[in-house]
Amino acid sequence: MKELPVRFLFVHQGYDLYGSGRTFLQSLRAVRELYPESEIKVILPQKGLLYPKVDKIADKIEIDSNLLVLRSRKFSTHPLKTLQKLFLCLKKAKREIECHDITYVNTIVILDYILASWLCRRNSKVILHIHELPTRFVDRLLFSILINLSIAWLVFNSKATKETFFLARKNTFIVHNGVVSPKLYSDPKLYNKQTNILMIWRLIEKKGQGLLLDALNNLAQPGILRVRIVGDAYATISNYKQKLLEIIKEYKLDNSVLMVPFVEDPSEHYLWSDIVVVPSIKPEPFGLVAIEAMSYSKPVIGAAHGGLIEIIEGGASGILFKPGDAFALAQAIKTYADNRDVLVAHGKSARARYEKHFQESFYLDTLGRMFKEIQLGKSL
Repeated sequence: MKELPVRFLFVHQGYDLYGSGRTFLQSLRAVRELYPESEIKVILPQKGLLYPKVDKIADKIEIDSNLLVLRSRKFSTHPLKTLQKLFLCLKKAKREIECHDITYVNTIVILDYILASWLCRRNSKVILHIHELPTRFVDRLLFSILINLSIAWLVFNSKATKETFFLARKNTFIVHNGVVSPKLYSDPKLYNKQTNILMIWRLIEKKGQGLLLDALNNLAQPGILRVRIVGDAYATISNYKQKLLEIIKEYKLDNSVLMVPFVEDPSEHYLWSDIVVVPSIKPEPFGLVAIEAMSYSKPVIGAAHGGLIEIIEGGASGILFKPGDAFALAQAIKTYADNRDVLVAHGKSARARYEKHFQESFYLDTLGRMFKEIQLGKSL
């Protein structure tokens, strides 16, 4: 008798192609390769750059604008309306989970699916892929309660992310992200009077774009540096880009710093760069940009907290600096600008570390085995 196809449900809180969106696509590809005959349904909150990519893999996509994404501010201030909305969303999420063999929820901010996993039958298989690293104690405690009470298998993208929560669970895994190797990559040039610095991330204050500008302002000769800050802001905080432009003008960095909109394929920027900077004010759960940079043979200057510590070997494949310290960041930039031989050596080490630990094939293989084991009700 022919086996019925495995029915997968994938739920994601975003619609763009920043870190969590690309990780979501990788998880989809892993399942499609492992279960070519499977039925895959995807739920997204709205259409965006992610949609056409998902459409090439999934059998069905549903746009559900009522997903209870914690940071989307969709909750009414009226208690009765909030409870009514929560009840309806929970009912739908529970029905969706129980109609599928395996449900994969990408990030823990999708409240209705986390709560619904409390209510589902014990034979329901739910995976929470956790990319968040909350820093406030109350947030850590709240999310810890939510995930401990759920029936879900927990997948963390770094040791730092896992250690953020207060866990009373055994069915947990740490799976580092991976990225595909670029077709073209090159070591930084040994002889070059100019040093090209790249920061590529969504424009949010906690990502540290302002800190990078402060660091450049601390340098005696910012004119020998060329800096690209690539990314867009959320629509709700679009004034942050204008604030950065004003700082650039105030610091007289107009000839050194260029603000560039987000691009789906950032390879041009990585190939242009000598150094990639990840100056996050708050700890990163992982740091996908860091391993992308390493795949292009670029050394990374990163804040010494969160998942970046698991990626960057300070003094070998990059430089780690004290988080939030503009002077320390400036000194790290100066180290590379003044010592091209160190910059080149660290770039080569970065590529070697990527090849050993962070290739996409490693990530997809691990995810594939995890899905298989969960389907069979085993543990890795």
